[in-house]
Amino acid sequence: MLILKGALRPLGKNSLHTCLITLSAANQNDYSKLKTQKLFKAARAKNLYDYGDDKIDLERAIAEFNLREEDLLNLPKAPSDPKSKFNGKLYYAKDVHDRAIKRNSATTSGDRAVFVALCTNFIDTISKFIGAYFTGSLSLFSEFCHSLCDTFNTIVLYLGNYYSKREADIEYPYGTGNVRYLSALCSGGLMFCGGGLYSIYSCYTGIVNPSSLELSYAPIFLIISCVLQGISAANAYREAFKHLPNEKMSLVQKVKFAFSINDPTHRLVIVEDSAALVGFGIALSALSASYYFQTSIFDAAGSGLIGVLLCFVGINVIRVNVQQLLMKSVPQEKVESAKQILLADPSVRAIYDVKATRISAEHDRFKAEIDWNGREITKLYLKENCNLEEMFNEVKKMEKLEQFEEFMLHHGDQIVERIGDEVNRLEKKLQTKHPELTHVDLESN
Repeated sequence: MLILKGALRPLGKNSLHTCLITLSAANQNDYSKLKTQKLFKAARAKNLYDYGDDKIDLERAIAEFNLREEDLLNLPKAPSDPKSKFNGKLYYAKDVHDRAIKRNSATTSGDRAVFVALCTNFIDTISKFIGAYFTGSLSLFSEFCHSLCDTFNTIVLYLGNYYSKREADIEYPYGTGNVRYLSALCSGGLMFCGGGLYSIYSCYTGIVNPSSLELSYAPIFLIISCVLQGISAANAYREAFKHLPNEKMSLVQKVKFAFSINDPTHRLVIVEDSAALVGFGIALSALSASYYFQTSIFDAAGSGLIGVLLCFVGINVIRVNVQQLLMKSVPQEKVESAKQILLADPSVRAIYDVKATRISAEHDRFKAEIDWNGREITKLYLKENCNLEEMFNEVKKMEKLEQFEEFMLHHGDQIVERIGDEVNRLEKKLQTKHPELTHVDLESN
């Protein structure tokens, strides 16, 4: 995710587009200038090694640019300085920066699923309205209400996706990713009230005041509906299956994965399309029974069942997205994994007040207070930054107390700086293992 701070806000609505064009034109040596523009996390990170500002190592690329190792496979490697202490993989920072822009600005699978669902639902809504008008079927009319709600829902979801990509700034320091949960919540409410309750009311009126049906054209509209919803559902599932953690999963496991995908808009499209196919089955059964027994009671009952289905789906959509809006905790196994990474580090004596919450579909926040191992940090400082023999000789030459005080103040300040370096190192260590922890806050206890 692009982390654009308040420094870019005056650029206006098209600031993101302008930044992408400007930054893509930068050359290798201009990368250090990007720090002043506060892009990504690279603007805040401190280079712990001396390989230069125009290069970046693998761990920093993953942690600071929200990338994965596979995203960097085909990037050219940067040569390392023989005098540098660093001996890992190096890339040109500008190449990594451009790759991050390309990856994070690309159309997501959720966007594609929502767009296809919007097109198919719009056509399906018109088809079902015409079918309900000519046949007088309450089941088809309930399905029309269902598709109409789905059409409005996909518009709301599309707007939610659009506004969720707004850059982070002073007013919204963690971005606006939660707008997607809000749009999904609104969609659930519309599905419950506009689709579910009204369909149940139609069932009641159909039973109290039965009417004649003209079912000659019903199969045509049902087939059109089945094809359209099938296209949308197949596309939504296909996009979800692209993110499978294991290609060898069974079909049932794949479907369960699709229903639990992180992106709330994509997940809602899958739920809506699946409910639409179930609604098609109910409508087909109700109309078949009404045609066979020559009574509209079964058609009215089908309308009621579709209403119950929509209410059930709407309530569950509302429940899930309310939990996310309340910043639900991330899975406990992920929290324990992060804690173990910290506790295994020799610089950490203990950790307290650990909190990990989901701030958007793809991004989590991890916060912890660290009780530092002062002796270990001092050892690292003395080993990497000092020559003990020279320090000892320097102290022996001192004749005044003020000289020794200045000596202690200097090295005390350097040790505090070392703690800051340790914070940066541990943050990268956590984000390398868990890239979704895009906001890591480690504080001294």
